[in-house]
Amino acid sequence: MKKIWIAGAVIAVAMMTGCGSSSNNDSGNNDGGTAIDLPDGKTLIFFDNASSEQYLYNTDTESYDDMNVAGENYDMTGKNAKLVMFDEKIVMIDEHFDITDANLSYEDMYYLGHFHEENSVPVFAAHNADEFDPAVASDAKLATIQSLNKHLIEQNEIKEEITEALPSGETLCNFFVFGHDEEATPHIALSTSGKVYVFEDGQDGLESSQAVFALDGVTECKENESSIVQEDEHGVIIFVAQSQKLYLADSHGEDFHVHSTLDVNRFLPTGFTPTIFTGIGEGEEHDHDH
Repeated sequence: MKKIWIAGAVIAVAMMTGCGSSSNNDSGNNDGGTAIDLPDGKTLIFFDNASSEQYLYNTDTESYDDMNVAGENYDMTGKNAKLVMFDEKIVMIDEHFDITDANLSYEDMYYLGHFHEENSVPVFAAHNADEFDPAVASDAKLATIQSLNKHLIEQNEIKEEITEALPSGETLCNFFVFGHDEEATPHIALSTSGKVYVFEDGQDGLESSQAVFALDGVTECKENESSIVQEDEHGVIIFVAQSQKLYLADSHGEDFHVHSTLDVNRFLPTGFTPTIFTGIGEGEEHDHDH
């Protein structure tokens, strides 16, 4: 069984038994060794729904691993899907699944990926969806499906709340919330026109907390062609397929703003044009000039 070893990453995750491990193919490098301005301690997975290709990128080593390996649990050849991150786990689910129609079952999944340690080195492991079939699944895997459904329901409730807060004429494309149960937590909302709104809880629901800002090169955002993940405790990483860029947006005591932008072709294989991505790992805070 092939494995992806994540050297230097420090990732705390829940341990699960019976892991199917992923690939340790030759890693690619960034452009000529130029530093990539992404926080350390993050592992990102990029997927292209047009080609079904996917790559794992490690921000510590600044290199990628090829996940297009036939027969592996994470193999997505000829499949279309969307990535969901919850509880430091990455789940690839059917692109047409909608939590408002029914609870997610193992038949709606392709794989669940997470990290465990081997010889004190974090290893990315993928579980095939069939392992979560109630007929054969362990209690731990059944509990994972229950937790995932709870997470998806909560996310849909937040989505509806943010949708109602957007001004007339704007439609929600994607969103991210820092600790939804905490007071004054920022709700990051990306509209289909490429504008970013920041809301916080007010007396009458969500209220705008700062000026709106736009993402360079984005005029049309689609939910299945965009992603937002946490950068560190102060910011997020936004991806929109239209521009093929990562936007690092944070506050650091100021209003949220884009402090840097990265073309994904700087650190991913030539010709690979992802439609979505997600990431796990808390990320280490890093300084930048405003």
